[in-house]
Amino acid sequence: MAHRPIRLAAQQLPLVLELIGPQIVRIENQPGDAAEHGTLGLMYEANEMWEAATRSFAHAVELDPGNPIWTVHLHRSRKSLGETSVEWQRLESLVSRFPTNASFLYVLGQERLQNGDIDGAREALEDSHRLALGEPAVLVALSELATLLGNPQQALQLAQQALLKAPGHRSVLNARGQALRALGRAEDAKDDLQKGLNASRIPFPDDGLRRLSGYYAAPQKLISYSANLIEA
Repeated sequence: MAHRPIRLAAQQLPLVLELIGPQIVRIENQPGDAAEHGTLGLMYEANEMWEAATRSFAHAVELDPGNPIWTVHLHRSRKSLGETSVEWQRLESLVSRFPTNASFLYVLGQERLQNGDIDGAREALEDSHRLALGEPAVLVALSELATLLGNPQQALQLAQQALLKAPGHRSVLNARGQALRALGRAEDAKDDLQKGLNASRIPFPDDGLRRLSGYYAAPQKLISYSANLIEA
């Protein structure tokens, strides 16, 4: 099966077209190279072109199904497109393939939680935590889960650990605020909850995510990325 690079229409952002042009040439020269398709997917993902990213990552996964980076970023792209109905089942079918990959287990835990599988979510997130000790994204997820399960003291401890690594991130402050409120410390929680209002999740920093900053075509995207690093 031919794996053609996903091209953009000519009216798309010129800076993006300039970015992806050389990558498309590389894929045309090496159509069976999963890493080249995955890199193109990361370029699209960095600029929030989710449909093109999804197709590029799908090619990469087909060519290299054992690479968790392409699997995780395909999941992220599909979720960004609103394709949620089959993603949980797809991730569950891959558990035996990635039993020791912290990034995969993190997104699996989040997907299970969103679908009401509390025990399964806890298992996946705890496994992710053991594999990536101190990772703020996992600590925040476990803190939120502990609050949900009625263990606010544990939730507070986990949030405090996350704050050591990401002291200014709003999602960490929100997790701590939720735990404080559940402990009956509403006044202490107030500032954290205000600062953490509408906070976005801390993404798990896999190798693909670390590369995104090199693929921002719009200057504003790079500014936003830098601001997030400062916040964390």
